[in-house]
Amino acid sequence: MLAAKLVELDESINGKYKTLLFLSFPFLSHSRIDICIDSKHFEKLTSNADAPSSWLPVGLKRNVLSEYDLALPAEYRAKGFCRKSTELKDIRTEENWIIWKAK
Repeated sequence: MLAAKLVELDESINGKYKTLLFLSFPFLSHSRIDICIDSKHFEKLTSNADAPSSWLPVGLKRNVLSEYDLALPAEYRAKGFCRKSTELKDIRTEENWIIWKAK
């Protein structure tokens, strides 16, 4: 549903801004769509410049678009970041994926 809304928003803003889909695993309720109006902010988000110490890039062999069979046109790209969190006695791996339409 979010992937379809991402494509719809991209078509409606007609390339004026970047729309970004953030998918959060295992916390799907944290997933969202943002509209980025600043290209510098977009670069910070996709390069993980805000939290480089806690979030590491997911390996190039992984692709959330094909893993979850997201129905997006070929021009969409995805980049993932992961971290291990220790909350209480539970250790889990969290992943955040950013999906956007490439030019």
